[in-house]
Amino acid sequence: LQGYVASVYNLVYANNTASLKIWDQLGFTRAGLISRAGWMRRTDGDGEESVDAVVFWKGLSLISDE
Repeated sequence: LQGYVASVYNLVYANNTASLKIWDQLGFTRAGLISRAGWMRRTDGDGEESVDAVVFWKGLSLISDE
């Protein structure tokens, strides 16, 4: 594993529920929440809104301490 002990996935916007579910199912841990990480178009199409983001990580060791 070239000395790496964990993998961090940059972020997933909190309104992307399908992607959050996939990362959870793959065994990644939610490391934290970045409040108002980005601006996205509102679902009703009326302007933009700030959206939180989740950072994921997963240990790479064969014997996990997670």
